[in-house]
Amino acid sequence: MKRGGVKKEQQVSALQQIQALFDAAALAFSKSPEKARALVQKAHRLVLRFKVKLPVVLKKRFCKHCHTLWIPGRTVRVRLTKGRIVYSCLRCKRIKRQPIGRYSGRQK
Repeated sequence: MKRGGVKKEQQVSALQQIQALFDAAALAFSKSPEKARALVQKAHRLVLRFKVKLPVVLKKRFCKHCHTLWIPGRTVRVRLTKGRIVYSCLRCKRIKRQPIGRYSGRQK
């Protein structure tokens, strides 16, 4: 007998909810950064629950450690150094380095 897993329809629905939560967090940030953080945290829980792969665009919009929505200049500092993009979260002080260049670390 087959074990119960997450169905494709559930994953598609969850991805739509996640996108909506990120949009709501972006709108709520100006009034309440903590509410925006809670919305991003909720979206991250949905990712884990439904085993959904986040699109690259959404992955780069929040801190993986403290779940703060990244707004350049307000919650994250972005620098270019030694062929990398360096994101520094201003809330938890974590650093994320991403290579830049011809392939940007991705395989074809």
